[in-house]
Amino acid sequence: MIEVICVPVGYLKTNCYIFHVKGRTDCVVVDPGDEPKKIFKALEDEQVTPSHILLTHSHFDHIYAIPKLVEKYPDIKVVAYEKEKPLLEDMVLNGSKDFHRSTEITPDIILEEGEYELAGAKFKVIHTPGHTTGSVSFYFYENNFCFTGDTLFQENIGRSDWPTGNSEEILNSISQKLFALPDETDIFPGHGPATTIKNEKANNPYFR
Repeated sequence: MIEVICVPVGYLKTNCYIFHVKGRTDCVVVDPGDEPKKIFKALEDEQVTPSHILLTHSHFDHIYAIPKLVEKYPDIKVVAYEKEKPLLEDMVLNGSKDFHRSTEITPDIILEEGEYELAGAKFKVIHTPGHTTGSVSFYFYENNFCFTGDTLFQENIGRSDWPTGNSEEILNSISQKLFALPDETDIFPGHGPATTIKNEKANNPYFR
């Protein structure tokens, strides 16, 4: 069983997630957007140590805490999708320059679409472009939940007017890829409350 903890961080209340296999002390941090001390406390409360940082995309509000995590945990590895690497490494494209906290991150591990395992947890990388060209969702098929970043929210979708965003692509990513997941799949988005695929099919105004 995989335990998932949600830690909302920063002024945009980005959902930073920590997941670990029950009984293990290693874990993965998803989208550490800000407030590293808050993330550290959550890790300490769970008595786990992060081995990887997993990114759904590269926007500033999902990456600001990475340098502090790397400083505290020098063996931690930053993991990102191949098409998102140019944005992650560019303060203009990832938006951090506009918010006066310029941040550029070079990933340690590059992902493609397919199946992976981190800290004992198996998942599929699903390329879901639209919010950015390299936005991805992570589907944990054995536990039936998915981190969707800023692609799919509860009864809403992510914006597509930032660099490399595309409104047609985000709609296609959701309707063709995410809605292909089982209806009972729990959706853990980048902002706001959790939802399910079933709820979004029925109630998301972009698909009614």
